[in-house]
Amino acid sequence: MNNGTYDKKHYRLGRSIDLTNSASWFGGKWFNPVGRDIYAGFSGSLDGNGLEIQNLTTKSSEDYVGLFGAAQGASYAGVWIHNLKLSNVLIQNPGNISGGLAGMLGCAVVDGVEISNMDMQGVKSSSGGIAGHTWYDTKILYSKAQGSISTADTAQISAIGGIAGYTPGGPLELAYTES
Repeated sequence: MNNGTYDKKHYRLGRSIDLTNSASWFGGKWFNPVGRDIYAGFSGSLDGNGLEIQNLTTKSSEDYVGLFGAAQGASYAGVWIHNLKLSNVLIQNPGNISGGLAGMLGCAVVDGVEISNMDMQGVKSSSGGIAGHTWYDTKILYSKAQGSISTADTAQISAIGGIAGYTPGGPLELAYTES
């Protein structure tokens, strides 16, 4: 899914995925987010099928960090992420715009996403439990994030939230966080 050919593709998990062995991936940065480029981000759908992605760890100082770096459609709802569980999510020292599910969501619907045991360390601006930044008709529905978010340098921090850091473009409905 991370080779640039995921534009308007549709995926469904057939089994849970354990990323424990990703430590040696991408030069020791661990997991590399799907669709990291804001202009070529993920578009399409991911149906988690009620299954779980475990032990997602990324250690990157780049922007757009999460399972998805940037997930955006050309129009509403160009991205649909549904019925997915993420557990044991560790994001260390990201740049700006980071989230447990996605750094940035645009023209997207996220529903039924559960993130548990999340630990985001050293975050900067626009960071949140599910998404760092949402825009253009993004909706986060019936979803939750549980864990902690700690900042790097409070002099340069803005837009940090439990569900979404910066969200000018859509509602959060029946979405909540737990610490």
